[in-house]
Amino acid sequence: MSDKKIHFYAAPLMAVLMALITVSCSQDKDIDTMSWGKCTSYGDFLWKKHIPDTLTREIVLEFNSDAERYMTSPVVFGIFRKTEDGSLVPVDNNDLEVYVDGDRSEDNTISVMPPDESVKVGLVLGDGLDAGSFHWYLKTVSDGGLDRINGLTAEEFGSSDSALMEIVLKKRKTMNPLAGTLLGILSAIVLVLVLWLLIARPIFYPGFRVKSISLSGPEPYFATHRLKGARKLVLTAKPERQGLMSRLFSGRIVYGINPLWTTRIEIIPRDGRSIRIKTLGPEFFIMSKVLKVREEYELENTRTRGKTRITVS
Repeated sequence: MSDKKIHFYAAPLMAVLMALITVSCSQDKDIDTMSWGKCTSYGDFLWKKHIPDTLTREIVLEFNSDAERYMTSPVVFGIFRKTEDGSLVPVDNNDLEVYVDGDRSEDNTISVMPPDESVKVGLVLGDGLDAGSFHWYLKTVSDGGLDRINGLTAEEFGSSDSALMEIVLKKRKTMNPLAGTLLGILSAIVLVLVLWLLIARPIFYPGFRVKSISLSGPEPYFATHRLKGARKLVLTAKPERQGLMSRLFSGRIVYGINPLWTTRIEIIPRDGRSIRIKTLGPEFFIMSKVLKVREEYELENTRTRGKTRITVS
């Protein structure tokens, strides 16, 4: 018997099922066991619908001329399960679908009739079954007029508690492939985002470590801006607003908007005790480009001669 075929041999009014032994189910250790295969189940997701696996084996038949001449009805096999009290009952149609040569068997039986030489039997496990291993039994439902199978009489192999073979099917449940792919992509995006926010962004866009900056003058102008954690302070006359993506990926920008700032001025981090100031034009002048904590600096408008005192804390 190959790993994918079950061979039958027949003599006059007799069939021999090679490697399949008919015994009582109370003696499971004596029954040949064959793995019928394993399938994977997952739920529907978007356009990716679950198509159940069909686990297929081929039953090969070898009837001699006398068996072909005298058999008047097919040999019929069924798939049975064992109840708690040890008796055999057919597997429910909701739990199993049987296909013979590609066609659905409505009563889940497998019929074999000479002169056929082989049938392909496909088993489909029901979606309602939990994941795990299923130990079921191949059992004769109708003898087709044969007197013996495997040397045993019809009374013996037709007994209610006898089976020809134990078959083992395995089912595992997994995530829908499309859902898994999308989850993998989403996880990769989240990981990259976390790495950027925690590691890369502080390197490329460092934030202020000083607390705040105060600007006073010319009268009546006075403003205090909290800088801790922000990456830049922009002094400008035109209203500006930072976009959400810019704030997320590069850090927060603080804006000081006032007509006083006729030329854009940018203040950026330096270290825990100082900041840098960049005047983007010739209208404003300051003696030092580095502003230290608790020291006062004077920013002068060279056109109007107005002066603004700056203190960092």
